This record gives sequence, structure tokens and C-alpha cells, in this order.
Amino acid sequence: MISVNNKTCTGCRACEHTCPKKCISMKADTEGFLIPSVDIKECIKCGACDRVCPQLKKNNAPECSEAVAFHFNNTEINKYSTSGGAFAALATLILENKGIVIGAAFTDVNHVNHISISSSDELYRLQGSKYVQSNTLNTYVQAKHYLDDGRLVLYSGTACQIAGLKAFLDKDYNNLLCVDVICHGVSSPLLYEKYIEWLQEKKSCEVSLYHFRTKSDAGWGHYGKIVLDKKKEQLFSSNDPYIKAFMTGQNYRECCYECHYANRKRVSDLTLGDFWGIQSSYPELYHRDGVSAVLINSIKGKEWMEQLNTMACIKAVDIEKIIPYQENLQHPTDRPETRTDFYNGLKAQNNNEYMKKKLLPCVTIDDKLHALLPMKLKYAIKRLRKGF
Repeated sequence: MISVNNKTCTGCRACEHTCPKKCISMKADTEGFLIPSVDIKECIKCGACDRVCPQLKKNNAPECSEAVAFHFNNTEINKYSTSGGAFAALATLILENKGIVIGAAFTDVNHVNHISISSSDELYRLQGSKYVQSNTLNTYVQAKHYLDDGRLVLYSGTACQIAGLKAFLDKDYNNLLCVDVICHGVSSPLLYEKYIEWLQEKKSCEVSLYHFRTKSDAGWGHYGKIVLDKKKEQLFSSNDPYIKAFMTGQNYRECCYECHYANRKRVSDLTLGDFWGIQSSYPELYHRDGVSAVLINSIKGKEWMEQLNTMACIKAVDIEKIIPYQENLQHPTDRPETRTDFYNGLKAQNNNEYMKKKLLPCVTIDDKLHALLPMKLKYAIKRLRKGF
């Protein structure tokens, strides 16, 4: 029987779906992260849950040494992507071949879950950054069903979610393409839900959309956007307390600080992220609408990437030009001292009281002053600093 450790469990759900007696369910802990709960009366101690758990095994994936810079040529689709649209291009190709794409989506403004889509009309739901842990729900089982039926499946997620999927499937499928993102860590779904509730109360209106990253006003960068009452838009960056807590690593799941996958050993076929630093390393490839760094981790991943040559600008690059700008390809995020009691009171305290004590102090005076600068001035400063 699996021994639940809040500091190592990733919440992938592989154990739940593998259990032959279906006596494992996922429940939120005091911080709002999902962990397995075992019905002792039904458990037959077969050990299937222990055998499938990726966290009980070493990451033996080979180190990645090949990478490309990527920019999707479809401007209309790419505007919903965080950077260069690599995921959107792959998904488009899979869908054109009557395949299934599975990934993280907002099911409403304050919940992120994995869903499966079969139409390009729904692709926008899977695009863009979500700085909160997505619930994989029943998508491992769905993926297996589609794969066994011979359908093409693109499954995207964090590396630990991909590791969970592959452990659950327990076999290689030629019709499965796994894609993960360069991940800093994941925040609590409960914290995000309560933050949206607090925002709505503070602004006395409905938060219709909350984009963690947007390119609509300032191009590729770190700006997000809130849509209020389905019409009024407000941009934010480090002056948003939730984003600031995330960017400083204060609200991650405990296992993220000892992540097995925060290195070059990639468990997926392709790893996607922002190509930060491209202005200095490959200035001729820079694009205002974003450039993705794509790590090619398998022969299958390389073959799929080659099929996108007519749809995108793809250039082979030195992976060593990517690594310095992506610390989570070198090591896990450092655990700050503030993480120890960051979630204390999240469930018990009044929502407004918790936000004032724990989340709002994440924003500094410098963050607030920077937010007052006109967008055009901030963008000009960014260009000067980056030298482009």
C-alpha cells in the first residue's frame, strides 16, 4: 500500500487509476494539493500503487542535447500562445490527422483541469500558461482508451504528469506524443481559487478571465491580463500578488523543491519553454510575438518536429544557449524560508485576512512603482535592457 508523503507526492493520479480494487481516491490536503487517500478496508495490499509511483523510482531518462528555436507562422493561432506557439503547432498537426490532444485548460475562471479535445475550435483552451497545478482527472484512462483504439494522442503537461502517464500506461505507444513544459513549480488550486474570489470581492465585479501571460498589448514577455465583467481589461506583472508569489517560488507544491525532472533528463518526447536570451544568442531569430525553445528528447519527437517545417520557422540551436536562462533545466527551484508557513490559515482564516497576511506582502514598493509606468515606457525600457 502506497505511503502518502506530502513532500514527495506530485498528485499525478497514476496510483488511483492503477489500483485494481479502486480503493484510492484523491483528496485535497490542508494546502489544497491533491494527494491519494486509501480505503484500508478495501485494500488488498497488492502493491500496484507502489510499483506505478514515479516518485519511488529514479529518473533514468537520457540527457537532452538537441534543441531548436521555434516560431509558429499562424499569427491568428499563435496570439493565444505564451511564446512561439510550438504546442499549438503540434496540436494543430495532430488534430488535422484526426488525433486527440490532451492538456490543461480553464474549465472556469478559477479552476484548471486537463481535458481532451478533437477539434481545432477548442485548441485555444489548451494554449497559454497556467501558473497553478492542473487536475489530470481521468485523462490517463482516456488517453489509454484512445491509444488502444489506434488514435493519435498528444498529451501535454508538467514532467511529473508525463511521468505519471507513462508509468500508468506501462508500455510504449507509437501513436503517443508526450510534451512537457520547463516548469518552475506548481501552485495550489485552492490558493488560486481563493485569490480569484478575493479579487472579485475587492473589485466588486466578476473576474471573467485571468490570463497569466498575454501578448495582446506588450508582446512576448511577463505581462498578464485580467478581464472584468467580460469587457474591462487590466494588465499586470509583478504587481500582482499571486504572480509575484509564484515567480518567487513561495507557493509551490513541496515536491517541486526536490523535483526529479528539473534537469536535462527529460521524460517526454519534446520539452517546451520560452527562449529567453535569444536577443543576444540568436538576434536574427527574435520575434516580438515570441520564440519557443524546444528540447528534442527522442527520435519520435524529432520526427514530429520535422513535420512542422512548412508551418513554422524552426532553426537548430546550441542547447547551451538555452540552459543559462532556464534554471529549472539545471536544478529545482530553491525553497524559500517563507514557504514553511505560507499556506498556514488558507482554509481556516477569513479569505481577506489570509490575503493581507500572506499574499499581499509578496509585492514590494518597487513592484508597485513599476506598475505605474506607462506600458510603452516599460516596453522601451525592456528593449534597452535586452539590447534589441
